[in-house]
Amino acid sequence: MLLLKKFTLDIFVKMQPLQLNIMRSTIILLALAVITNIAFSQTRKTYRINSIKEDSGALMSSAYRYPQFEKGVVSFKNQPLASAELNYNYLSGQILFATPTGEELELARPETLNYIAIGKDSFHYIDKGYAEKLTHYPAINLFKKETIKFNGTEKKGAYGTYSTTTAASSINTFSDDNTTQRIPVDENTLYTTNTQFYFLQSSNNFVPVNKKNFYKIFSKEESKLSDYLKSNSVHYSKEEDVLKLLKYLQEQ
Repeated sequence: MLLLKKFTLDIFVKMQPLQLNIMRSTIILLALAVITNIAFSQTRKTYRINSIKEDSGALMSSAYRYPQFEKGVVSFKNQPLASAELNYNYLSGQILFATPTGEELELARPETLNYIAIGKDSFHYIDKGYAEKLTHYPAINLFKKETIKFNGTEKKGAYGTYSTTTAASSINTFSDDNTTQRIPVDENTLYTTNTQFYFLQSSNNFVPVNKKNFYKIFSKEESKLSDYLKSNSVHYSKEEDVLKLLKYLQEQ
């Protein structure tokens, strides 16, 4: 921790207003909201936050990579290692550092980082966010970048159903002779997980995972790759499929 304090002013800053707004707005919504899981695939999961009911468990439990802040190490390109209590926040897409006073700060100047280790896991900075390293091969490795993003709203319609479209005649205020009162709008705010996969081709050279880049990166294994794809269906957005193909190309 002493090493970390030495660089606190230069390396760590409080979250930018927009990012603080996102987290504060989320907390306010959660205080008033109900969250319900709906159908999801391996790479997508949606949370519904209702504006009237109260139950914040699902999104709250999913907002962080770890249940609590864990001991970690921040490796910089031109500075000593720094120890910290760290966690990854899916809503902001950022690695956060917990101060002794309970504040959660965001790492500044992430472009100066080599990697971040939290427990046995490691993260690299990619496309203005962080991706977790999934494999540890000598050459090509797979990284996963996962976030939870706002994905629109649904308003309650006829027969108790919710829809992303509403009638133009919707009324949300009531007036009598003396006062105008706002009628609470029964609607769901949607948050959806988004997962992206990347290859680390060389030092800090990340490329998205897709069929074209598989052939490009494994050009020497083109025949083997083609044979595999003829016999196996590969969904490049599914972690299991990509891991199997990567293992086949690098371990045989």
